[in-house]
Amino acid sequence: TSLGDMEYVAIATNEFVRRELEGGISLESLAQAPSVLFDRKDQLPYQWLSRAFGETADLNAIMMPSYEGYIACINNGSGWGMMPTVSVARQLRSGQLVELAPETRINIPLYWHSSSQGAELFRKLANIVTEEAKKKLAP
Repeated sequence: TSLGDMEYVAIATNEFVRRELEGGISLESLAQAPSVLFDRKDQLPYQWLSRAFGETADLNAIMMPSYEGYIACINNGSGWGMMPTVSVARQLRSGQLVELAPETRINIPLYWHSSSQGAELFRKLANIVTEEAKKKLAP
């Protein structure tokens, strides 16, 4: 079942931007600066680079396969990365984090997978998830 799209933004701390991207935000500067990937399969930064600059590049990336660790690396200035807009909206509003290219965001479709033979409890859970997704995600 389609839940809608989750919007992602490329973010970093102001300190990181001053320290690592002082010459400006470009494909080259972002490729050289430390970045954070969730794992080796994480394609979000590459999709974003392609949309922002029309091409992609190899990244100087660290792997952080946990949500908490990933956002901690970004918050402590270890690298730039991709996060759901809804997850970092407060930090963006406060200025704790900055968007690297505010005009460039990517939407990732989300789906709820379940068995048609599932128990009533799972059907109820699926209905709750679907209804909440309609309120929170882009159609």
